[in-house]
Amino acid sequence: EGEGNGRTYVNPVDDSRHPSVTTILKNTPKADLMGWSAFKVAEVAIERYADLGGDPEQVMKWLPYAHTDYRNERGWVGSGVHATIQAEHEQSWDFHELDAEQLAMMDKWYEFCRVYQAEILYSECTVLGDGFMGTLDAFIRYIDPFTGEVRIALVDFKTSKSIWDDHHMQLAALANAECIFREVPKGTEGAYRRKGKVIAEDSYWVQEPVPHFDEVKILHLREDKYDFIDVDHVDLFYKEFIVYRDLFAVIQEIKDARKGAK
Repeated sequence: EGEGNGRTYVNPVDDSRHPSVTTILKNTPKADLMGWSAFKVAEVAIERYADLGGDPEQVMKWLPYAHTDYRNERGWVGSGVHATIQAEHEQSWDFHELDAEQLAMMDKWYEFCRVYQAEILYSECTVLGDGFMGTLDAFIRYIDPFTGEVRIALVDFKTSKSIWDDHHMQLAALANAECIFREVPKGTEGAYRRKGKVIAEDSYWVQEPVPHFDEVKILHLREDKYDFIDVDHVDLFYKEFIVYRDLFAVIQEIKDARKGAK
């Protein structure tokens, strides 16, 4: 849920609200993204040069949002891959049709599963941490193809072109969760009811300890390859994340104080 402050989760046990991990990380420095945004605008200007024709109205229509349009498009690619992996795990088959790029990424997912004999134990788990909530992609049991060792990893799937330190912070936060919530059918013993706007939207959740895992990994899926990447220095990246969590809280306090002064 959102209240104008980015994505907010609601704890189904006590209805308390918590900012999402990704919302907190929006406060990290974005110098690299500023350059990337300018590049995408210039790229679209070249692509649409004939259409724009020097018309200021058309220029202002297309160029200011070129980078966000591209970002949303790429987000759609990743969402489709995530949804397909989850649907196959849950055998729900509730996902939209994939395009050629997404199908190529799914081929790399299947290749990873074959090579690592990977099995999803849990998928799309909502977690509660110290002042934040989030959703992790999966706990995966796999066999190391080099050592034969059986391992369980907390895994996040990424389809972006590059992997950034923000991704490591995100995983470090999720790895330090205090508990997880799983959505269950109505009538499940011990489940908490999360009220929707109408009864049909009500959902039911159970709170559980975080499952055991040996390591934290990023599975980077691209059209032509996959990489199974260690999230290193989890403790240090979590310390860095906590700095941004506290910064987010201060920013919210300032917003609230200004609202109260009006």
